[in-house]
Amino acid sequence: MKKHMFAGTMTPIGFVSYFDHILPLEKTRRRYFLKGSSGSGKSTFMKKIAAELELMGQSVERFHCANDVDSLDAVSTGEVCFIDATAPHLCEPEIPAAVDEIIDFAHFLDEEKLKPRVGEIKALIAEKKTANKKAAELLAAVGDAFGMQDVITSVGAERKMFLSAFTPDGLISFAEHYFMECRKVETGVDFGRTSGFLAELRDEANACGEEVMGFYSPLAPNLLEYLHFPKVNIVFINKGRGFDGIMLDNVIAVAVKAMHKARSYHYEIEKIYAEAMDFEGVDKKTQEVLVLARNNFER
Repeated sequence: MKKHMFAGTMTPIGFVSYFDHILPLEKTRRRYFLKGSSGSGKSTFMKKIAAELELMGQSVERFHCANDVDSLDAVSTGEVCFIDATAPHLCEPEIPAAVDEIIDFAHFLDEEKLKPRVGEIKALIAEKKTANKKAAELLAAVGDAFGMQDVITSVGAERKMFLSAFTPDGLISFAEHYFMECRKVETGVDFGRTSGFLAELRDEANACGEEVMGFYSPLAPNLLEYLHFPKVNIVFINKGRGFDGIMLDNVIAVAVKAMHKARSYHYEIEKIYAEAMDFEGVDKKTQEVLVLARNNFER
């Protein structure tokens, strides 16, 4: 079954990235770090790769972009992964060539087509930053109201991700699909206290060497929404009352509007770069990588 989730999202404490949890070095056979501009075809490349890997019989995780849910930030089989390694989730190789490889989509850009539009690109980037800043400030105000704390993003026994995110289209959640075949245990009355209980359960599991996945709240990235035990396919669901109310809804609605505005500028930037791309070259590179991927799995 396909798994869909977010590896990063905007939260009251800023953008929180769990990209280092997509496929840690100790578990990987091969990792590809994709570089390049918006509109250069990174997401389309990963969609093609994911579809082909599934035809090979691989189970593929898809990590969606919280700024544009139709786009992918990464795909992973648990042994091989492809990651959009550009801001705001910058990633770099740890063992270049032998394990990690950079694919730079900037090689397929026509510089001469971009030069006349540099001023336009700069203006769009500035507008996008302004809109994103407004969204971040609004979410930060929500965080201040509820005493949000910082999070630790280092890789550990617990694999951390998000199943829901605030996007330019509102709150999007993959939880129902993700846990469709799981045994579900609903817990809690108070969201914060229930998260504390799930954290204790997580720590006990980690101490026993159990594999766990913690899915955190985009509104409170220090609090657990779900705790999943993949080996036994059981999920504990935090059903405590979270942060609701008309004031909160209104603030989030304005933040979502700001995100939507930022995305509109992002799309304009993508269009400019797309017009300067050699997509035939990208397709050729895609086929080369697919051949390597097949060889990897046939070993």
